[in-house]
Amino acid sequence: MTYTDTGLTNDITYYYKVSAVNGIGEGAQSSEVSGMPQFMSRVFVTSTTYNGNLGGLSGADAKCQSRADAASLGGTWKAWISDSSTSASSRLIHFTGPYKLLNGATVANNWADLTDGSIITAINRDEFSNLASGVALWTNTLNTGFVYSPNYSCDRWVGGSSSWRGGSGNSGLTDSGWTLNYNRFRCDSMLHLYCFEQ
Repeated sequence: MTYTDTGLTNDITYYYKVSAVNGIGEGAQSSEVSGMPQFMSRVFVTSTTYNGNLGGLSGADAKCQSRADAASLGGTWKAWISDSSTSASSRLIHFTGPYKLLNGATVANNWADLTDGSIITAINRDEFSNLASGVALWTNTLNTGFVYSPNYSCDRWVGGSSSWRGGSGNSGLTDSGWTLNYNRFRCDSMLHLYCFEQ
């Protein structure tokens, strides 16, 4: 097994070479597979905004994936968002390694650190690593990763009408307000999303 490290964040690629004889004991077969081990979870704020009709949780995830794809980030991405009964904590992988912005800054050392009430660095970079500080985001999620309220998820994120409300976070904050600043926006408002690599 060999590996190369170009010195860039999370840019270590491992190469595995496997050799075996065929079923009747003749000749050798080999193959090489490369892959990037998941040492961390990258995080960004969408550069685009959306109303509260996100198409449900799966629609929010699809929007994060679309923005990651637009920036050629690779990987699988989900939104940090909860509806009336399903929490971000139950939907996202709990990494034991760090959560990082696309510029390499550490947001949290692991899931426990991410959900302890404060983060190290504000999640204030978009999918192109441009600064996006102080913008509001749809979350309905407590700092623990659990649902804030069954009443503030824009009718399970399919209601864009002004009669519904959605709980939000703020990308400029490092206290618990990064995920829930107790502002409740009308669901026809246009807000951003937090996206987490899985």
